[in-house]
Amino acid sequence: MLLLLREPGRDTWVGQWLRQDGDALTEPFAVPVPANAPSLVLEPLVGGGLALRVEGEWVLWFPGGESEALPAPAWLAAHPGSDLYRIRNGRAYALVPPPTLVEGSGCRESIRLFSSDGTDCGELTLPFGAGTCLSRPGIALDGTVIQQLQLAIPAADQCAWRWWPRLLR
Repeated sequence: MLLLLREPGRDTWVGQWLRQDGDALTEPFAVPVPANAPSLVLEPLVGGGLALRVEGEWVLWFPGGESEALPAPAWLAAHPGSDLYRIRNGRAYALVPPPTLVEGSGCRESIRLFSSDGTDCGELTLPFGAGTCLSRPGIALDGTVIQQLQLAIPAADQCAWRWWPRLLR
């Protein structure tokens, strides 16, 4: 488990890997992140370690159990704003970029697929479904892809989804 914390009274962040029982696995180490960063997201990587997204940018990689922060893998850093999922039973990746509005059609939503070493394996483009571009497709642990649909019903609190069971298992 990786603990990231802002040092009290300072404008720096530190990280430290912990064992499951909470005891230290490594010594604390510097994490080069702006102290005022409002949004930090950690995602697990295939083979161990974690990737850090700061304000939408994939910036760092923490090798599992090591006292260091390295630049994010190039394939990941090249896709700012994307959500990262592990797929294929944790052996590959899917990146979900922000949707793009296509005039007259709605939102274009896609999923980029990558091997465990970051090789680009292609793109899956979903059928048009959302009109506002406010949501993104999600991927469940079993590889099910879930897309929120835009309903043209003037009633409040209406939601609909389309899904493809185990598509990316």
